[in-house]
Amino acid sequence: MVAGLVAIYVTFTGGFGLELSFVPLALGIWALVRIRRSHGHLVGSWLAVAGMLSPVIAAGYFVLQLAVLYALSLFLSPHPDTISHVQFGHNQSLYLDAGYGDSVGIHATGYADVPDGTEGQLQLTGPVSWTCPGKFVSHGVISPDAYMNLPWFKVGDTETVQFYGPRGRYTLTLTIPSLHATVSITLSGGGLGQDAQGNWTPPTAAGCIPSA
Repeated sequence: MVAGLVAIYVTFTGGFGLELSFVPLALGIWALVRIRRSHGHLVGSWLAVAGMLSPVIAAGYFVLQLAVLYALSLFLSPHPDTISHVQFGHNQSLYLDAGYGDSVGIHATGYADVPDGTEGQLQLTGPVSWTCPGKFVSHGVISPDAYMNLPWFKVGDTETVQFYGPRGRYTLTLTIPSLHATVSITLSGGGLGQDAQGNWTPPTAAGCIPSA
């Protein structure tokens, strides 16, 4: 019974996470077992009532946490990225990694086997359209995915550009004009980043300009 009361206290005090809710749940179940084994000697007292309610409250709160966590994972988790790859020139590679996340909008990152400073352009076309000129820049990041170790495409100081706009079908195209190399990805996304006046948030990279 006392353990059941402790379960209530542990459950509702502090900023405990989901993993600690196992503690009040276990304590509450143990309290219920102890009460059942008392053969009704505690029935009728307010302590008995509190002891029987505590595991119910602990278990209910535990289930609620699971439901909230599941709902948040559905809403916030990104959709799987798509990676598109083409070869050009002297067996060189151009990659575009793009996807859509409910909390971050449409995002795109480019990589290419080119000299540092090679100019390129990332274009988004769809319900809203943007053109983002930039350069491929070498970096010190080491990844188990070999293509991510290539110079990445940066627009200003941003290597992963995020776009916002109405829901719909969008095409992202990354080009290297001087080498006649182009790679593109088409995906569905949008619906995030609109303010109270109905305006859409511009891309996260400075230098992107609206395009028709």
